[in-house]
Amino acid sequence: MTFTKGPAINLNYEEVLDLAKQLTPDEQVKLTKALVRKRLAVGDRRAAVGAKKRRKVSAKVRSLRGIISLPADFDHKKEYGAYLTKKYL
Repeated sequence: MTFTKGPAINLNYEEVLDLAKQLTPDEQVKLTKALVRKRLAVGDRRAAVGAKKRRKVSAKVRSLRGIISLPADFDHKKEYGAYLTKKYL
């Protein structure tokens, strides 16, 4: 049994179990190894994407942190929208 790239197959858990029961023990081992490798690769990609999203904060920005006190119910999107409206209209 070989595993090649092809179209995505959508199977639910029960269908996968039924198909796995039809395999020989050697094929089951190969399938398990392939699934584990694929799962680990997905986890590695997710970790890489997460690392890209994290940005380094400059020393200047870190020094400014905590200077302004805002109320808990402050709506920054509303305020920024009002600022843009005033600026461009």
